[in-house]
Amino acid sequence: MAIKNRTDLDRAARALPGVLQRRLTGVSDVRVSNVRTPNDSGMSNETVFFDAALTNHGTPTTRTLVARIAPQHDGIFLDYDIEREYRLMLSLSEGTDLPVPRPLFVEPDPEALAAPFLVMPFVPGRALSDDPPYTLAGWLTEVDADARALLIDNTLRALADIHAVDWRGLGIDLGVAADEDTGSVIERRLVHEETFFAWAMEGQPNPVIEAGLAWLRANLPGSSPLVLSWGDARISNVIYDDDLNPVGLLDWERAAIASREQDLGWWLFSARHHTKGIGVPEPSGFPQAAQLVARYEALTGYVCSDLLFYEVLAGVEAACMMVRAARMLTSAGLLPPGNTMALNNPASVLLAELIGATPLDGEAISFIGNRA
Repeated sequence: MAIKNRTDLDRAARALPGVLQRRLTGVSDVRVSNVRTPNDSGMSNETVFFDAALTNHGTPTTRTLVARIAPQHDGIFLDYDIEREYRLMLSLSEGTDLPVPRPLFVEPDPEALAAPFLVMPFVPGRALSDDPPYTLAGWLTEVDADARALLIDNTLRALADIHAVDWRGLGIDLGVAADEDTGSVIERRLVHEETFFAWAMEGQPNPVIEAGLAWLRANLPGSSPLVLSWGDARISNVIYDDDLNPVGLLDWERAAIASREQDLGWWLFSARHHTKGIGVPEPSGFPQAAQLVARYEALTGYVCSDLLFYEVLAGVEAACMMVRAARMLTSAGLLPPGNTMALNNPASVLLAELIGATPLDGEAISFIGNRA
């Protein structure tokens, strides 16, 4: 879900049959029912589940589908390109063995759901929650340490498979030339983070994020091979089967061409956020950071470097996201005016710790438990 769901579900139920009939070849007699939103997903966009009964080339069928809706108003991120995400998912689902759901279509017209959206099949299986976090509640807290270790290892294998994709041969266009080097990619990413920060803060100061951006400029990484980067590499973006194998890799809106370490840095920071950041012990069976990196290196034969840089980069991105979340929660009336979440949240606390900045005073405020 988003910070606060805005999609009118009755309107969606009325509009979706016409969109499906128009967008899907050979489809007629479309009826849509059971339109609903999940209550435990991420913050980048809105997701709507619905059941579609239809006739497909003369054969009646019923399917559960998912509409992934671009932000209707200012969102968490500086920009959001739903058509880009559609093209990437289509390319990966058709051109690789990755368990990426094949999207059915993208609808750029905002008339039906008040914003552009893509539709893809529902992937049955087990999913993990961000709110409440999977480290605190849910089925992952109920399985044993061996099962958790298996889940992490299986997901790490999937990440290695993503990084092994021949993005040049597949013709994936993510704004990076085939012969571009790491330095130019990193420079473009830092400019993006600086722009993201200025947009998120709306001219207000934020000493921790400013220190994080300065630290990144002073500690640029060395050269490394460019791969397809998932962009949001974490276990709560995966659907698992009963044997804890990934059967759905989700959330590709932040995919990029970047170093392997960029995904690993985001994974490590995200895991740190859902444990130390919110005061929850690390679940048994979860590998320590050094163990996780060593396992990735064993799976890929690649030796990682400059991981602190990439974890700080993830911390800056996450802290900027929390600034946006704070403004959106406050605007929606879910946090009181004058709250300090934009300055003091778990991501900012962890970022300050990573770069050796002055620790933040007072209680950190999280989006967890504060969304509608």
